[in-house]
Amino acid sequence: MRLNKENVIKILCQNFNTEVIEHSIVGPVVKLSALKAYFYSAVTGHAYLNDPVHGFSPNGLMGVFNQANAYNLVTGLFDRCGRLYNTPLIHTQRYPFLLNGPKYLLPLEYKRTHRALQEKQKSLHSELNQSGADPSDFVICRINLGVQGYHMEAFCEYVVSEYFNQCGYLTETQIPFYYSGGTPDLAAYEIPSVVKYLKESALMPKGFSFIELAALRTFGMTSDPQIAPTQTPRAIVGEAKTASLKAAEQIQKYLSFGVFNKAYEIIPHKTIPEVVSGLICFDDEGLIQVHEAKQPVTVSEVKQTEYLSWLSNYIKYFLLANLSNDELDEWYGTQTGQVSRTVSQLIQFVNTLDYEQLLPQIQLLMVGR
Repeated sequence: MRLNKENVIKILCQNFNTEVIEHSIVGPVVKLSALKAYFYSAVTGHAYLNDPVHGFSPNGLMGVFNQANAYNLVTGLFDRCGRLYNTPLIHTQRYPFLLNGPKYLLPLEYKRTHRALQEKQKSLHSELNQSGADPSDFVICRINLGVQGYHMEAFCEYVVSEYFNQCGYLTETQIPFYYSGGTPDLAAYEIPSVVKYLKESALMPKGFSFIELAALRTFGMTSDPQIAPTQTPRAIVGEAKTASLKAAEQIQKYLSFGVFNKAYEIIPHKTIPEVVSGLICFDDEGLIQVHEAKQPVTVSEVKQTEYLSWLSNYIKYFLLANLSNDELDEWYGTQTGQVSRTVSQLIQFVNTLDYEQLLPQIQLLMVGR
């Protein structure tokens, strides 16, 4: 399936029951909640039309560490001094329009050059303003018809993330991995020790992306029905391609670390899976098709346990992003008796923090939202 304008809309409607609206100025758009629009933009890098040239997107701004099983803080959710820096809470304070839902995803086709895209966006921005509509209510899904695959890998990452979230997984599309292993496009996790507390706290009805966990206080939760937590740890990795039929070589590299139970190529127009990796694609109606690998993956229990233990800490930093810096300072002082903190002290504090301590703090913030 080619990911043109019509098929993008079809895929979102068929798999996630999203509503399509015929807008009088721009044509068909997909209606999203403020949270889902933020998550979509964060994964894909497709920007809001608040500015016709330099629209805002949180994509790539919320990193935490630079590799798996290590705690080397990078500028992202936190700055180099350990202060909260690029969080959903801070983003919505800088750009209040992010909270004004609903939002509308507008697939926009153009050919090859960035200038062509900018000219189309300028025209749309002007037309919407003149009609009395707010351009910042629109997120532009860029579809470059002038290149093979239309540069739609990130859209695939978003769709598959949502699919695994609906299945009860925690997902991440900016996951730090091992230095020699590259960076996976997508990972999905079942971590019973973490999900148990999230579900008991009613903070995660189904699955959630890590970014959505950081946005609980800002956007609120979805009203999805509960999914029973799993009892078995599991990790899945995916690699998206839209201009090629092969992602197996990179997937083999990810699997060589022994931490993933399954792997999938995410290729819209492929139909037959490889031996060691499964395949996620779309049928002619836009429905997600999941094909399993022809042989099982070898997992190192020791390595996976270490990796998922690190992830259990990694997730805490996203949950902590629901606090403001003043709230974090106050809580840190209450817990440690110290007025100030270094980066290493912050990391030690978070890594030794129990979910039983952290989640009630998030719940209190949600009540006061």
